[in-house]
Amino acid sequence: MAHRTPITEEKIKALRSEISTLTEGFDMIADHIVMTDPDANIIYANKAAEKHTGYTFAEMMGKTPGDLWGGRMPKDFYEHMWEQLKRFKVPYRGEVENKNKDGYTYWQEVMIYPILDEKSEVKFFVGVEPDATLRKAFEINREKYVGELERLLKYMEGREVKLKALTEEVVQLRERLRQM
Repeated sequence: MAHRTPITEEKIKALRSEISTLTEGFDMIADHIVMTDPDANIIYANKAAEKHTGYTFAEMMGKTPGDLWGGRMPKDFYEHMWEQLKRFKVPYRGEVENKNKDGYTYWQEVMIYPILDEKSEVKFFVGVEPDATLRKAFEINREKYVGELERLLKYMEGREVKLKALTEEVVQLRERLRQM
């Protein structure tokens, strides 16, 4: 994101008032939910977002996710994401690696929706970010174990043929010993 306009506390209060009916139920949802203004300044975060990131809403308010827990993905990831959200004004879906306040890294599935006003300008962004850490760890381990199994299978393929040949050789040697 090239240019960011800082947000005042008064502006945050006005925006929070505007979205209050929308956010009333968000604290009951287990997924991390954050709402920002068009410049990605946080104006709302549910309890799950506080839990996942380690930041209180007071610490998040007026900052961007990138200021606090994001920014760990390659530059082209963010360029593509913001192009989808700001230029094309369409939802973005992806996976991100984040770091919480205590330095612990975790993965999240990210679904960000631009909320447009009557002039089709972005008024808010709503990010819904379920934790994907366990799934990601499973995928990484699965790839590791599949690779190891494939290596062992290749190793065993040659062994089976050799074992059969050795067994036949032992049978022939026994037969010769009997004949002596």
